[in-house]
Amino acid sequence: MFAKCVLSALLLLICANPVSTYTHLYTGSISRRGAVKSVAPLLLPFLPPPAALADGVALTMTNYVDKEGKEFALRIPTSFYVLRRKDKGDLPDKNGNGRRGATIFTAGNMASASVIAVERFPVKSLLDEAGIASGGDLTTFGGIGIGAEKLAELLNLRRERERNNSKARTLVVKGSPVLEESEGTLKFQLRSDIDVQKPELLLEQEGVSELVRFTDAKAVLKRGEMYVIYAGALQQYQKSEGEALREAVSSFVVLGG
Repeated sequence: MFAKCVLSALLLLICANPVSTYTHLYTGSISRRGAVKSVAPLLLPFLPPPAALADGVALTMTNYVDKEGKEFALRIPTSFYVLRRKDKGDLPDKNGNGRRGATIFTAGNMASASVIAVERFPVKSLLDEAGIASGGDLTTFGGIGIGAEKLAELLNLRRERERNNSKARTLVVKGSPVLEESEGTLKFQLRSDIDVQKPELLLEQEGVSELVRFTDAKAVLKRGEMYVIYAGALQQYQKSEGEALREAVSSFVVLGG
């Protein structure tokens, strides 16, 4: 009974923040705690080994339509867990802030820490936080009046402030932001370099000596609200999950007029 309870608790921890839980195993903050050492063997039977995640087999995709808020739709891997925020305190308020930041949807693979997340917040809040005048037309990218590179940087900075992750340095990949005004979208890519304090353990278990995460993103402007989808995977899982994550991003649409 105790083992079952502990396992359930750890699974909840990973669901809440799979990336943080995964990287902590190699950055030292969780692995130093004896409790996790005792729980890890219990979790292993439920997670596929790294080799099974990187065998190059294409993931099966399925359509996901937001039935809670009827706000968006996208395609996600059928094997990913799905969590749609619906409790009042978990959903972002009128300024795009909540217990979970601006996140309204999360899907992911607990074993590889690959994650798809959707955020929603007012464009005005984004500009106000950056100290940029927000008195113009905020329903189009042209009305916002900020170039693709600058806007992608503002979105990344806002996301990093919410995540408050001091173990990773995330930057917009130079040249990746592309603004498509006719479609009302901004596409860009992020690269996160994660501090590793135990490279020998990482090399032994994952076959790599550094943790690098690539995230594809797309921002959609709708009715003065910014919807941003982020889909990221560690470099060693890009071969097995990268294509599916890029499909999730490209398929993402905001519903309604």
